[in-house]
Amino acid sequence: DNVDSAKDVKEHYVENAIKAMTTGANIDPSITRNLGCSIKRVPHTHWSGEVLRCATPQSLRALRRCSFVGNLASRAAAVLLPLHQRHERMNVLLIGSGGREHAMAWKLAQSSLLDELYVAPGNPGTLRHGRSVDLDLKDQKAMRNFILEKRIRIVVVGPEGPLVDGLHDRIADDPQLAGKVTVIGPRQHGAQLEGSKEFAKEFMFRHNIPTAAFRSFTKGQLKEAVEHLDRMTPPYVIKADGLAAGKGVVITSDRKEAAQVLKSMLESGKFGAAGERVVLEQFLSGVEVSAFLITDGDAFKMLPAAKDYKRIGEGDTGPNTGGMGAISPVNFADKDF
Repeated sequence: DNVDSAKDVKEHYVENAIKAMTTGANIDPSITRNLGCSIKRVPHTHWSGEVLRCATPQSLRALRRCSFVGNLASRAAAVLLPLHQRHERMNVLLIGSGGREHAMAWKLAQSSLLDELYVAPGNPGTLRHGRSVDLDLKDQKAMRNFILEKRIRIVVVGPEGPLVDGLHDRIADDPQLAGKVTVIGPRQHGAQLEGSKEFAKEFMFRHNIPTAAFRSFTKGQLKEAVEHLDRMTPPYVIKADGLAAGKGVVITSDRKEAAQVLKSMLESGKFGAAGERVVLEQFLSGVEVSAFLITDGDAFKMLPAAKDYKRIGEGDTGPNTGGMGAISPVNFADKDF
């Protein structure tokens, strides 16, 4: 998938690849090593769509990026041009650098509708599926120029940070980008459901969505927060209101420790701006599951559920992390559930 010109690959590898795609010839095992992609045999008669389902998008992109010379030119055109004409593919920009974005990149790269995938900033894993780009998300001019220059049709935002910061709004409201780009991810107001625990709790109470009882305290209310501990039944659940990379939740049965945690958040600035407001929440005991869906605001599609494990120690003990791992599908999240 990293082939840029004929100089980077021996002609016979390209020739074997084209033969394999069009005639069902035996595949030279060295093709995948030298082209950096996987190729499957596809009957010549299956050009009108089957090729895109049988041959991986990575192989098509790798072949199309080669500068074919000599007798390979006509073969390459015969295979690739009909595909290009009959299937409108698009360039996609994926925002993020974590394992979540690696998974998204892996899946997006499998789409027959994808032409080029760009990942900003990406990571060593996403390099297998797309091109990493250094893009300042807060530089609107640079963002606009990149989207226009690369003809980006869809921007997929993985992390919550850029969404809470209004990235969707800046793209959608840009006069030069309006109507040309679809952004996957909520606007800034909706992103507050993830960006502010107090906002999310109040939303749930307003809409009668069952949730644990809570009280929130801001910087300067440390005394009131500590006094509120006496009205709670341990374990105490203490949450930094804002984004803290999944580490802003502390659960403890020790009142002294709980008071110290409150002090570290509200006075010492342990989580910076994210901890300037703290949510004290009723502890709920049980098994956790995350449900996912994608929506355009009118309709929705349920995605597979997952179970997240955040505590750092064996046996689900110790402080929370950004995530020690997750399992999907979840064994108890069946149809009846």
